[in-house]
Amino acid sequence: MYDELQDCRANQAETTILRQDLADEKNRSAALSRERDASLTAAHGGTILARLKRTAKWFAIGIATGAA
Repeated sequence: MYDELQDCRANQAETTILRQDLADEKNRSAALSRERDASLTAAHGGTILARLKRTAKWFAIGIATGAA
């Protein structure tokens, strides 16, 4: 009975450590996902609003050049 009690205590300690490791892995995974999303946004030329502004600027320049 004493051995079973010791095993139970050891399992509880192991469970606590494993839960902390899981929480750390979840945080690391979330950080990697945010980094990946930021990289994809940068690779596509920025956010949709930034791309729209850039396109509108060059469109206006093209119209002004064409009119001249």
